[in-house]
Amino acid sequence: MTAAAGGAPHPHDQLGEELAEIGLELAVRVRDEDPEAYLRWLPARMRDRGDQWPALVIVLAAHVPVDEPADKLLAWLRSDQYADSETARWRAAHAEFQRLRYQGVSRMDMDPAVVAGELAYQAASLVERAARRSAEP
Repeated sequence: MTAAAGGAPHPHDQLGEELAEIGLELAVRVRDEDPEAYLRWLPARMRDRGDQWPALVIVLAAHVPVDEPADKLLAWLRSDQYADSETARWRAAHAEFQRLRYQGVSRMDMDPAVVAGELAYQAASLVERAARRSAEP
């Protein structure tokens, strides 16, 4: 941990640890639960965290092993549990999220399922981009 003035832990360290705990629980839920269940759980878990959704995405992205090929990282998406319809739902949520943001709607005022779908879309996109970058010579 980084020390703040006076030797106390830096507030960003505590935030990072809290979001890492949420992210790890989400990772387990994404792989073990029905998508409907974790898409309900995540917005409820983040409800009192204000506008920390981007910070959660960053914490999750920091845990992505960028030296792994995208196919390996995304193999779980291709399993029977996560058929192409799940990816299509994430893309639809991303489109709806972008439409609402363009209209000036705050993330806090959106349907939690749209926000969670946007996060899933962003996380998958980050994994794909990181894998492509690591594959470049």
